[in-house]
Amino acid sequence: MKKDNTRCGNQTKKAVISVCIGAVSGIAVSMLIILVSVVVMVKTQSMVYAAVVPITVAAVLAGSFVGGYVSARLNKSMGLLTGAVCGAAIFLIFLGIGSASGGNISLITLLRLGLDILSGAVGGVIGVNKKRRR
Repeated sequence: MKKDNTRCGNQTKKAVISVCIGAVSGIAVSMLIILVSVVVMVKTQSMVYAAVVPITVAAVLAGSFVGGYVSARLNKSMGLLTGAVCGAAIFLIFLGIGSASGGNISLITLLRLGLDILSGAVGGVIGVNKKRRR
């Protein structure tokens, strides 16, 4: 019976580590997309402030997708769950950064949470079902 508890603990530890690595990679992708967008806006000297929010939302959604994908590939199981948790973690990290810098929380924030969880879950499902190279 002790073996089952150890095995379950190892699987949980593996899932937590894979979600953390996925979240870091998802945040890196989000930041890279935002950085490229800012460079393009500065180079073209067309600061369209109306485009800033959609670009950042799309960047975070892409980061959640990549984070869910990476976490599911590393965990090799539970793609939906690890992807969704990774998407939620990425959302909470960006929410904390936004709140610390004076952002406000509104009803739209809940919609973004749902979209991030969904994006991460889709990435997780695709990541766990992707065929391995031989």
